[in-house]
Amino acid sequence: MNLCECGCGQEVSKEGNRFLHGHSSRIRGRIKPESYQKVRDSWKVKMANGYTSPNKGHSNLAIIGHIVTEETREKIREKIQDLYDSGKLVNGFLGKHPSEEVRLLKCGDRNSSKRPEVRAKIKLARSKQVIPVRDTSIEVKMQTGLSRLRIPFQTHKPILGQPDIFIEPNICIFCDGDYWHNREDNKRRDAYVDRHLTLDGYVVLRLWEHEINTELDLCLKKVLDLLDSCHLIRGDLETEVRLIKMRARIAV
Repeated sequence: MNLCECGCGQEVSKEGNRFLHGHSSRIRGRIKPESYQKVRDSWKVKMANGYTSPNKGHSNLAIIGHIVTEETREKIREKIQDLYDSGKLVNGFLGKHPSEEVRLLKCGDRNSSKRPEVRAKIKLARSKQVIPVRDTSIEVKMQTGLSRLRIPFQTHKPILGQPDIFIEPNICIFCDGDYWHNREDNKRRDAYVDRHLTLDGYVVLRLWEHEINTELDLCLKKVLDLLDSCHLIRGDLETEVRLIKMRARIAV
C-alpha cells in the first residue's frame, strides 16, 4: 500500500501521486505542519540550485526542465540591456523607459489626438461614417417613393445628424423609428440636431415609422409640399404630385 507523500495518510494508486481525486482542502487540516515545512524546504533547495519549472518556457520546448546557470542568466540580462540601449526594445521585462525619440518612433505622440488639426481630421472621418451601415426598411420605402417621383436625393449626408435623406439644396428628411426615437435621451438629441440644422439654414422634416408603414403616400405628400413651398418642384412632376395628393385624399 502506497501512502501520500504529504503525510495526510491517504492511500494513492502509485508512488508519488499526490493529486488524486478527493485530495483537496477538505483534508488540509489533517496534514502535519512539519510536512508542509518539509515541502517548503525542498523547494527552496531546488530554486537555489537553479531549478526551472517544466510549466515555464512552453514557447521554447528545448529548454523545458533545464537548469539555467547564473552565467546564462547574466548573458540574457546583457542581451536585453543591449536591445534597450539600441532602441529596438521599447516594452520589456526590465521596466526601462526608452528615450523620447525612440518612444515617438515606436509609439507615436500620446497627445496627438488633442492637437486641433488631428481633432479636425478625426471629426471629418467620423462624419463620413454611415450609422447604421445598412438602410432601415422605412428608409428604403421613402427612397423608393422618391425615386419613383424622379426626385434626386442623397442618403446619409455627412452633416450634423446625418439626415437619412437629403435633397438639394437644404432639405433634411429623417425617418425615425417609433421605439428608439421615443426615448428621452434620443428626443433631446433630435431636438438638438433640429435646432442647429435650422440655425445653419436647413429645412428639417421628421417622419415616424408608423406613418411611413401605414401612410406612405401621405409622407411623400409632405415631402412634395415642402419642395413646393421651397419652389423646388419641376414642371414635369406636376402630374405625379397631383396623383400623390389624390392618393393621400388631400384636395388639390
